[in-house]
Amino acid sequence: MSKNKNPIKTPVPPIPTPVFTTQIINGVSTLVGTANNDTMTAPAGVIPPRFIAAGANAFYAVSNADGGAGDDTMYAYNSSTYGNGSTLHGNIGNDKLYGSNMRDALHGGDGNDTILAGDGSDLIWGDAGNDNIDGGLGIDFAYFDSATSAVTVDLALTTAQNTGGAGIDTIVNVEGLFGSNFNDVLLGDATANTLDGGAGNDTLDGRAGNDTINGGAGDDTISGGDGNDIISGGDGTNTIYAGAGDDVINKTTISTTDGISNDMIDGGTGTDTLAINLYYGSSLNVDLSKGTVTGNSWGNTFTQTVSNIENVSTNVNNATLIGNDGDNVLTGAYSSVLIGNAGNDKLTGFFHDQMTGGTGADTFATYLSQDTILDFSAAEGDKIDISVWAAWANTTSRVWNTVITFLDNGAAFTGVIGQVHVVADATVPGLQHIEADFYGDKSVFYSTDVYSSTTLTANDFFFY
Repeated sequence: MSKNKNPIKTPVPPIPTPVFTTQIINGVSTLVGTANNDTMTAPAGVIPPRFIAAGANAFYAVSNADGGAGDDTMYAYNSSTYGNGSTLHGNIGNDKLYGSNMRDALHGGDGNDTILAGDGSDLIWGDAGNDNIDGGLGIDFAYFDSATSAVTVDLALTTAQNTGGAGIDTIVNVEGLFGSNFNDVLLGDATANTLDGGAGNDTLDGRAGNDTINGGAGDDTISGGDGNDIISGGDGTNTIYAGAGDDVINKTTISTTDGISNDMIDGGTGTDTLAINLYYGSSLNVDLSKGTVTGNSWGNTFTQTVSNIENVSTNVNNATLIGNDGDNVLTGAYSSVLIGNAGNDKLTGFFHDQMTGGTGADTFATYLSQDTILDFSAAEGDKIDISVWAAWANTTSRVWNTVITFLDNGAAFTGVIGQVHVVADATVPGLQHIEADFYGDKSVFYSTDVYSSTTLTANDFFFY
């Protein structure tokens, strides 16, 4: 997903330059203000960070500053060479926080605050009060985890908006939103956004752009909108509409109050991928022809209803992945069953997998070894992809990309690293063994079994 801001939605105002009569205070990295109206900033090029006092309760600061009570003005440390930016806490009062060209963490605290984040990819908390937030340049994130009730935030709005639980805020040049512990509504804009609902039953809509959306805990409703989105429902029972574009929908956790997760996933238009990566010992069955995903992870059963999904990948061992009549890409883990059904499918086995392409011109990719291809058909245009074998480190020279040489007619290995041949099984009709020597010792290092009505030749393979 592109991380470039394009376009900048609102002109970025300049950060004012403070002018003080100064006194150097060495050896301090954290400053806490008073109940008066303080000013804090860090001078550029001063390493380690130091504080500069400018009379009563007026300070340059710092790598970490807390304004305390009062209406404070705080400037972050500004350097492209040292450190990771500053952390500023406005605390109580109507504060002004100015970020640097680094990655700053800016906390407005209570009161009606003005936060100008400046350059860098910044983390911003308006907190309570009616705040003005400008993320400036970089990929910036606004957090609402301190809200006392649900928030509604729309990144497409450049005017003041009533967020509900976090006051009436103006938010511009911000790309990411992190919600509260309540039932939030988070809306993206036309650029690439990151939306994270946090806890609660949230509604998230990425709109246009290549968005990254995470529902978090709770029963969430997620819309990807246009663009190539990455969507994770998180815990709970979620409803996911991926929308247009080539989207990836992730399922990595199964955790609900009743131990049951019943998600609904609609991939929308485009070529969409359902990626299911669960804890070791989980079970999984995916059938795109029926639109069902079932399984169990750590005692939590799950049933997902899926539609408009073209591709499936998983790390779950002993899984069953079944395609539909379209062109599917199915990627298994250890000892999986992969069935393409109709269409021009690509099935990728990891180790000890069984692959059935069905009708259509299918590609069978074998990753490690000992997979079984049950219905290879040269007449339908099937191919066997062993290009991953070629990437195996040469066991003699320890360089990658071993050159594969195909030996016709089942010729015996001659002791050259990277030789591959096909040997017909002596007892089972139609069964052939693809064997590879990657030691150069005339022994079999990789092997895959293939059932085919015709003898395999070099034309049936992808080597690179």
